[in-house]
Amino acid sequence: MIRKIFNERVETERSFVLSEDIENEIAGEIIRWIYSINQEDQEKENDVVNFQRKPIELLINTFGGSVYDTFAIVNAIVTSKTPVITTCIGSAMSGGLYILAAGHIRLACKYSNFMYHECSTGMVSTYRNKLVENLEEINRVQGLLETFLCSKTKLTKKTLQKYNDKRAEWYFDSDDAIKWKIIDGIYTQQ
Repeated sequence: MIRKIFNERVETERSFVLSEDIENEIAGEIIRWIYSINQEDQEKENDVVNFQRKPIELLINTFGGSVYDTFAIVNAIVTSKTPVITTCIGSAMSGGLYILAAGHIRLACKYSNFMYHECSTGMVSTYRNKLVENLEEINRVQGLLETFLCSKTKLTKKTLQKYNDKRAEWYFDSDDAIKWKIIDGIYTQQ
């Protein structure tokens, strides 16, 4: 079923490639694109009997970026009534992993690469109260990231904590992504 849905040729305007750092500008483009297609589909659904929404296709090849912009893209995907197929075609690292996990259908190519790591920040402060405030925010965001990823996959907070405690980056391949239910299957062209 996964291959059948993915191989239905999706119209060009329903495909988007995320192949850069996740930051405000690219997040805005992806969010506008998803909401625009949803609005278009809703109008057609209101006017056409038995209208079927064609999936949106988000191809991912990113090393990550801003956690807040990652959340914005994730929210756009999970609230999309039109199904979003997320496919890792290269790398889904850091924020890219969460965007991949947000898809209604999640795929990867055989030689895709993935990476999880603890939330990082560029926040720097000289005042003790600002440092405490920043640490509280990092902990809050880390909790949201872990809760989201665990809700969409077979990963547990205990598994993630193992890497967080070591302050290590966890790199893995498509076979592990299937094992942990981060992806639904391997994309292969027929």
